[in-house]
Amino acid sequence: MELHPAEQLALAAAQARDRSLQTQAARKRSHGIVHTSPELARFVLRAVDELLQDELQLAGGVGDARVHVVDPACGPGAFLAAALQVLADKPRVAATLTGIDVDAEALQLAAALEPFATQLGARLQLRCADTLREPGLLPASQVGRVLAIVGNPPWSVAAAEATEQMQQLLETFRCDAAGVRLPEKKLGVLSDAYVRFFRWAAEAARSSSGGAVVGLVTNASFLDGPVHRGMRAALLRWFDRLWVID
Repeated sequence: MELHPAEQLALAAAQARDRSLQTQAARKRSHGIVHTSPELARFVLRAVDELLQDELQLAGGVGDARVHVVDPACGPGAFLAAALQVLADKPRVAATLTGIDVDAEALQLAAALEPFATQLGARLQLRCADTLREPGLLPASQVGRVLAIVGNPPWSVAAAEATEQMQQLLETFRCDAAGVRLPEKKLGVLSDAYVRFFRWAAEAARSSSGGAVVGLVTNASFLDGPVHRGMRAALLRWFDRLWVID
């Protein structure tokens, strides 16, 4: 696969970050840092682009002015770069791309993508913040706005204690399809970082007045884990269609 210059830049940044983390194994593990290959990131963005066109009737896909592409844990920008590659094939581009990450150094690497966005006519926004701990990171819902939430959020069981707001959101995943709380005493896996990001993404999607597409690379334990049945039930209730690709 021939990489777009933005993808090449993001890949080089990820490789440099991996080298810098070789002596920080504990940090990499505790923060759940797993960089995404450009091939996988592009696959997700291409799929999201097709769904926006086919399911939400947006002819411009991710390039539509109503679309807001958000990566809630963007790192050095693999998914933002993939979005730019998809946008490069569009005749008209007016989309907004937002990358959020708690790591300021990773965001500095992602900032190198800004000239590519400007050249294409897209708006790239980067924000240093903890998506799961700071409410209101997304702009207030606008009439007709469509969210495209993408990314490879941290895979970590050692995530910090969830905020009260996140605990309230996770409570939905702790109940079965009938709304009855699960009887299991050990529901700790429902606090894994990737589960929290799933819950955040679902809530953001539900608040998007024009609809939403969520494309996340995650741990697969929620597909058959017994205590994840509440999570599966909620996703089936909230989304019109679900695709799972291994």
